[in-house]
Amino acid sequence: DPSQVYLLCALEGLYYGINVGIGLTFVQSYALHRPGIATAYYTNALFAGSLVGSMMTGTVASITTFENTLQFSAVLTLLSFAILLTVRAPKPETSLQTP
Repeated sequence: DPSQVYLLCALEGLYYGINVGIGLTFVQSYALHRPGIATAYYTNALFAGSLVGSMMTGTVASITTFENTLQFSAVLTLLSFAILLTVRAPKPETSLQTP
């Protein structure tokens, strides 16, 4: 039934729309007067993360099991969340903002 595929596509679009919107807004808040640079940093980090994540998934899965890959991903997610919680607003002289 194609309606289930359409529903899943809509849910996936909603998921990516929310996550990218929140992530991009967070990154752009550090460069209020230079949103283009912030967007470039965000996009480059997204592509680099996808590249490294794919390689690490294959490496961990080939050495151990796919279940360990999911566990490794969960640990890295928690580590990323902890780093996100410790990030503070930059000082004006060290940020990308222009006076």
